[in-house]
Amino acid sequence: MSSANPLFILGKLLQPPARQTFDGDAYPGLEYKWKAFVFRPALFKLEAYFLGVILAYFLWSYVGKALNRAVADKWAKWWKTAINDQVALINTFENGSLVLSDGSTDFLTYATGRRGLRSVHGHIHTKPRHDLFQSIYELAYALVDFSFESRDCVTLDFTLAPCVRPEAGAEFVWALARKSGMAKLRKSRWDLTFTKVLPDTTLLPASEFSTMSELPSVNDELLKGQSVGIVQALSDADAARWLNYLIITDQPTERPSKGPLAPADKSRHLIVNLILPSGNPSVVAPVVDLAFNLVDVLHKGLPVAPDTLRKLRKTRTELDVELQKEYENAQKEDKEADAPEDKRRAQKRALEEAKLARMTPEQRRKHEEKERARALRKQQSKMTKRR
Repeated sequence: MSSANPLFILGKLLQPPARQTFDGDAYPGLEYKWKAFVFRPALFKLEAYFLGVILAYFLWSYVGKALNRAVADKWAKWWKTAINDQVALINTFENGSLVLSDGSTDFLTYATGRRGLRSVHGHIHTKPRHDLFQSIYELAYALVDFSFESRDCVTLDFTLAPCVRPEAGAEFVWALARKSGMAKLRKSRWDLTFTKVLPDTTLLPASEFSTMSELPSVNDELLKGQSVGIVQALSDADAARWLNYLIITDQPTERPSKGPLAPADKSRHLIVNLILPSGNPSVVAPVVDLAFNLVDVLHKGLPVAPDTLRKLRKTRTELDVELQKEYENAQKEDKEADAPEDKRRAQKRALEEAKLARMTPEQRRKHEEKERARALRKQQSKMTKRR
């Protein structure tokens, strides 16, 4: 083969270095002998480097998982202490753990047992400390997208019980979020398409936040109501700095694709997303207290004007009609797509029936025997394939 051949050149470049060998007793290094076997470590330097890298990667992964678990346990321990007087049951998992691991970066908590509250699910999401390559990727991505942050956070999903006054209880979508993450949040949740960003933030003591609401009157009632406590909680700068967003919603995060939701499948949620403090988690206590206070307020029913209540209900009625119409149109399109195949089968069946009608009784009997033999062979063929 010519030395100018590109494949030959590539093969030479990729060829591993020649192993160093020694004749007889010329090997000067350390060696281990056992009967006919001899091990000379100096001949396996490259393999030792590879093994060291692999062991370092597994050690990194193990330590990272342990650190993530420690972050989750730290939050769960404080969370139990903080809500011990707020709920009747805080679930424990295997070995008495307060968190359930859902991978290397995700941990779950659960609590229930309070008037106006069906349950509260906690989802702790940590940084990928266990994955070296993912950590490098996120570090590089942060240099390109300055709004990207990889931080430990927890999402508290409060599933609310029905309002004690259904005739006066307003169902609405409202959100409080940081301005820096608002665009990304709106893209990720369908229910926030019901809202509009309100430019007036004079009611908020923290300038880095903004509100989204279906109607301005709902926003005014939540921020101006003395019994709600949103403004008071945001006035605590030490607590507010850890809050990412707070959402009150009666709609799913994704648009329903199979018509309107059944009444039994509809539910109201209060969702709070917090950055996990690196120090004592008790600094977020005012936000947690606000969440439970909102549970009580929403259970009694947010006092809104009759005109506001009528507009909110009209929006949901029109939405159900729209979703039902979309589902029916989708079903109709599916049937039309299947129509040519159904028509072909019907034509084939009609031809078979016409052919049988022209046959004599003897011809029909032979035809039926032939069809039964064909069906039997087909069935035997399927059984053979299964074996």
